[in-house]
Amino acid sequence: MKIITRFLPAFVCLCMLIACSKSDDGLGIATKQLKSGTIFTVSPSGNYNDDTYNIQTALNNAIAAGQGSTVKLTAGTFYLKDIIEVDGFDGFFTGAGKDKTFITTHDPIPFDASSGDMFALLKFRHGNLHMSDLTFNISLTEPCAGPDDLGGHAMYALVMVTGSSLAAPSPAEQPASASFSNINFIGGEGLFQGMFNVVHFLWLGAEETFPRPYELVDGSFTVQNCNFNRAAVCVTNNADKNCTWKIGGSGATGNVFETSICSVQQGESAGSTYEISYNSFKDMRWGAILASQGMYYDPSILAMSKFSIHHNQITMTDYGDGIMLIDDSFYGDGRKLADAVVSNNQVELRGGMGGIYGEGIQGAIITGNKISGAGYIGIYFPCWYRGDGEICRNIVLQGNNVQSLAAESGVGIVLGRSTIDCSVIGGAASTTVFNRGTNNILTGVTNMQGNDPGDAISLAMQAKHDMIKSLR
Repeated sequence: MKIITRFLPAFVCLCMLIACSKSDDGLGIATKQLKSGTIFTVSPSGNYNDDTYNIQTALNNAIAAGQGSTVKLTAGTFYLKDIIEVDGFDGFFTGAGKDKTFITTHDPIPFDASSGDMFALLKFRHGNLHMSDLTFNISLTEPCAGPDDLGGHAMYALVMVTGSSLAAPSPAEQPASASFSNINFIGGEGLFQGMFNVVHFLWLGAEETFPRPYELVDGSFTVQNCNFNRAAVCVTNNADKNCTWKIGGSGATGNVFETSICSVQQGESAGSTYEISYNSFKDMRWGAILASQGMYYDPSILAMSKFSIHHNQITMTDYGDGIMLIDDSFYGDGRKLADAVVSNNQVELRGGMGGIYGEGIQGAIITGNKISGAGYIGIYFPCWYRGDGEICRNIVLQGNNVQSLAAESGVGIVLGRSTIDCSVIGGAASTTVFNRGTNNILTGVTNMQGNDPGDAISLAMQAKHDMIKSLR
């Protein structure tokens, strides 16, 4: 993998701030100087071999020009023949509109995994990236060329925001921020049946899980008004500290996720805050939203983070769950690492396993959610017991509507053997709760006893964990 040398910031003279000029450097890159920063305009070359070089050059020049510069792609199609990588870009990367500016590939992209760095078509190290108003479209069944360790030469990440290269020693904690708005991310079928040609559309975080626990600190990350279609995972966060995340945020800024294995994976963090709201998830295969703490990292290096997941619309079409909450599940040192509120979401199961699933969660509030359609269970917490790390304690489930769920198990809510001191507050006696926990309190619901559905669910959940872990 090539490493792009960072240009040293250049001194910007005073006349640049008070006058406007325009020039062309002969590479198809027009430069316009404004008070808000320098604008580097790039047009399609007409020869796909040149577009990578022109965009790379514009980004390098924007870094040299300083904070607030813009790389603007005009209308048209840009073909990339190689990866683009920059360090310290602090500005805007924009197109003319997501129905006007297109970035794609013509031939398989070569990559070299010898450095240990992850492959990404566009990689931004450090800095403060604002990307908007364009479309990425990866249509090749095998978009990458190189060692076939990604499964059919799939593209591991389309856009990555991360810290320093693993080939260069660096501090473990590094600042970075990013925003994405008005962007289409389009992938396609992969070489193997049921897989996609892109593993991650957006990868925001460390380039490996061990041994470096954190790459990004004190950052702000937003994803709004974007469309994601056909990738294994659409938005992945992996390792951050004291960061703020917003995916969606309001009825006017929500994202659309279509046809993926697990659309949003967030967590493995220390002191970060996540809001995932007002998004639409369609044709989800293994999960729409996964909020995890301790699923991939030893929880001793993590700290309490907050998750607010609300007003999302989810359609599950395969054997998975709409919303998954995992805290400390694989290591189990007993600490609470996730403070979760899941409210006012709508999950329709069309062959999906469950609406909301929790494992190792403590003190969560699950309220006002509606689970409908046909699946195994509406809302459920561990139905089997493997250790202290899976205990769910002090969870409050209030006003959730599971009455229109044609559950194959015949159960709307399951409190499994590992639940302790949880409360279910209904309001309709037709809401059935299968309670096998300890000191749980049920009010306004039907306390159901009978055949424990846990064995079948246990096997399915283990298969799902194995699938999700393989994506990281």
